[in-house]
Amino acid sequence: MQAKYQFREGKILVSVNYRGERIRKSTGISIERNKWNNGYPLRSQTLIREKLINLSEILDKHLEERDVTKLSIINKIEHWVKGTDENVKVFKISRLIDLYIKDKKQTIKANTLKKKESRLSSFNDFKPNKEINDINKKLLNDYIETIYEKDLEDSSVNNYIKDIKALFNWAYSNDHTVTNLTKYIGYIRLLDKEMYSVTEVELNQLKNSTNAKGEVIRLSNKHQNICDLFIFDCYTGFRYGDIKAFNKEMITDNDTIVLRNEKTNDIVRVPLLETPLNILEKYDYELPKYSSQKANEYLKDLFTALSMNRKVRVSVQKRGRIFDELKPLNEVISFHTGRKSFITIGLLNGINKEIIKAMSGHKTDREYRKYVAFTNTDLKNEMKKRD
Repeated sequence: MQAKYQFREGKILVSVNYRGERIRKSTGISIERNKWNNGYPLRSQTLIREKLINLSEILDKHLEERDVTKLSIINKIEHWVKGTDENVKVFKISRLIDLYIKDKKQTIKANTLKKKESRLSSFNDFKPNKEINDINKKLLNDYIETIYEKDLEDSSVNNYIKDIKALFNWAYSNDHTVTNLTKYIGYIRLLDKEMYSVTEVELNQLKNSTNAKGEVIRLSNKHQNICDLFIFDCYTGFRYGDIKAFNKEMITDNDTIVLRNEKTNDIVRVPLLETPLNILEKYDYELPKYSSQKANEYLKDLFTALSMNRKVRVSVQKRGRIFDELKPLNEVISFHTGRKSFITIGLLNGINKEIIKAMSGHKTDREYRKYVAFTNTDLKNEMKKRD
């Protein structure tokens, strides 16, 4: 083998001896010091070793050719690093995204895949016709700046970053890139934000279709359906997608719903209490179905009709800063609030935290705590128990 390799400041260099002169160039591959020994990556670094073997074979073959010069050797190395050598696969970003989406169609739900494809398309549109080997830290930082200009919350920006990193990981594992590009981009640290949920008093208003004065409000069929779905949500803690996917076969003999969580694919079990069971029986176990957008729109209309406009603190994080604002509940309510209400009301009623975590499908305390939303009244009532 004519080529030899060296480790320098986290990078792998290739060295070729040609007519008594040492030609040394970067391979563009990064590696940790503890994964390098005796002039070569450890055996555990399979992908890197395969790439270096590929480069060695290309250089060995070239050195046997007639028209070899110092410049031709340098060009061979640089073309290999950029992925423009005939022996190395190279794709434009648009082509890479197409291959990635096609590969993931079998493992990612259609709605999730559609969002992922949309976000990745914005990355491609940022620099059309760019090749994967043209990506560098500056390009990615410039792209994230354009995402910020959309006035998105940091959590949404993280979704864009998450999809790009997934694309890069896939490209690297499928040998479409010489190095893993995820090193160039990191997530934004999300700070704890104020949470809100409905109270038990408000939940009873929904059950009885009454406003704060106790007056019964006549609801349209559409709003009654939404009301029932939201109450069902508050008693089960399901994501709206799981509610839409519900069917009678998910209920066991002991009246427990067993389903595979839409987001995590984990199995969750939630015992059916009288209220959600009555709702299921009302609809003969065929719950009304609405799109997520329409369901949340009708839910706001429902809360407005019942004058459920208590002020709640709404938090928005942008560029690491949290901005708090008081808004009426009927303007910000969503089915996701029902999931938070399930957890918060359950804790206030003394249900064990670990039991609630098991039913909600949360694996870590950090994620779980994001869904706990005690009101000032809740805190006062708990403190009164000490008197």
